[in-house]
Amino acid sequence: MGKCVKCGNALGIFSAKHKLKDGFACSACFEEIKVENTKIMKDCINKYLLNKDAGFYAAVQDIRNRSASMGLESYSLDKIKAFFHSWQGSLESNRAGFDIDTLMSCRKECENSLLFLNDLEKLAKIFQNKGIDIDYLKILSLFAECIDEGYNEAVEIEAEKVCMAISAVDHWRKNLNQDDVVRLAKQLLTKEEYSPHFISDVVIKLFTKFSFQGSKEEIKSLIEKIEEDDELSDFEENLGVHQKTCMGDFKELDGHQFEAYLKKLFEALNYTVIRTKLSGDQGADLVLSIDNEKTVVQVKKYNGDVSNKAIQEVVAAKNYYKADKALVVTNSFFTKGAIDLALANKVELWDGKKLALIIDDLNKTSDKTPEDGIRYSDEGVKLVDEGKYDEAISKFNKALKLFPNFVVSYCYRGLAYLKKGEADKAIADSNKAIEIDSNFLLTLLVRGDAFTAKGEYEKALSDLSAGIERSSDIQEAYQFYAKRGDIYLILGENDKAIEDFDKAIEIKPDWAEVYHNRALCYYVRKEYDKAWEDVHKAEELGYSGNPKLIENLQKASGRIE
Repeated sequence: MGKCVKCGNALGIFSAKHKLKDGFACSACFEEIKVENTKIMKDCINKYLLNKDAGFYAAVQDIRNRSASMGLESYSLDKIKAFFHSWQGSLESNRAGFDIDTLMSCRKECENSLLFLNDLEKLAKIFQNKGIDIDYLKILSLFAECIDEGYNEAVEIEAEKVCMAISAVDHWRKNLNQDDVVRLAKQLLTKEEYSPHFISDVVIKLFTKFSFQGSKEEIKSLIEKIEEDDELSDFEENLGVHQKTCMGDFKELDGHQFEAYLKKLFEALNYTVIRTKLSGDQGADLVLSIDNEKTVVQVKKYNGDVSNKAIQEVVAAKNYYKADKALVVTNSFFTKGAIDLALANKVELWDGKKLALIIDDLNKTSDKTPEDGIRYSDEGVKLVDEGKYDEAISKFNKALKLFPNFVVSYCYRGLAYLKKGEADKAIADSNKAIEIDSNFLLTLLVRGDAFTAKGEYEKALSDLSAGIERSSDIQEAYQFYAKRGDIYLILGENDKAIEDFDKAIEIKPDWAEVYHNRALCYYVRKEYDKAWEDVHKAEELGYSGNPKLIENLQKASGRIE
């Protein structure tokens, strides 16, 4: 007879017990230990996964899904490492005859997998040092859980963003149908890493939020049908449209002509292009700029394969020109050494096959239309949300060239200027937006904030009050009440401020900052119990707290909390 190492209770001869590293545990304690250990491991795995890209996630998932066929064993990684080393060797010789993109993608996946397997050994040792006895298959299972949980959280976040976009537009809020949801989701989810599967899952989440019916397969079919309908509609609208940009064949060009040809190509792709001098170019033939991002390009018109010397030159050029990216373009192919060096230095490669595909796509593209302006505007809105204000302004500038009277572009460009501290430009854009559509209420909020930033409080109050009056339902008004309350607080009109904060909280009871600001009002009015109540509520909702307010409250109320 022994005792449970956790609770200390006696373990009878016939009682259930579980062997641990340092003894035995009863069934109840064993389950608790399993839960605790799982949490420790998942916390560690989530830290490891921070800043890993989608390609890395895919490699991990692929290892888990194919662990049996790859030879993964519970307590050894030797067989699965041998599998990837063998695959790496076949890729280096390119026996399958992959094109440049597929080859580099497979090489990257193989590298990610080997890197992950090395890290997996280290993670197992960390867990063992913490007294956790676990095998590699179990760790992989936890990795899959963490990745799935992160994926589901990302789906929820993006679905909520689309919901916010819908709620901001009166027409969508009142007349929303399933097709609208699909089209809006596809407009807003424009990042390259958003796969069709991810977009489909966001749409499924949106259907649930808006109480639309449909199985996963039915929703997938609807998305495909809408894509096909939109493609046919675009095709019909552009029948007979002259293609302004038409790139000819590059095969018979000499080196200088090929450089000029690529300059024209990149300009057609909306880059600003500088062609460097023929001598002293420091390894770059072209320097491209778009959306505050600079790329250096090494151009190689060869009869044979391009060697790693071109990669070395463009890496040096990237440093010299302080560029963000590096690219080598050729009419030919790249040697194995060039591909290896490009992967190691994150240099993009375009061989003749890829270049031909890009040109073919460009030649099929019609003139830019107002619809392109809306797309640029959508991209700008997402950049504002991400805090990339200069890039957002660039997108809105492009959008307004194609669609000069699109209210969303003016409104959100004004918001981007405001976030940069350029209140006058924000007001100018807001004025234009209001001139186009006075019912787009977000503009009043932006201009109100801009007036507040300039200390023009009466003008700000006028805009915010107008927003409250024009709101078609109470749910639209909460931000206006909260912002107007902030101004009343600045002006010392605490009764009016509390009245507005009350209304904002009534509509949106989980807005932590409003509780904090109402606490300031109660403090000024010496209603300390109410102030403490709001301080605690704000903290409960995640507000980081205002140490000065708490210090003053403690002194004034005589309470230490």
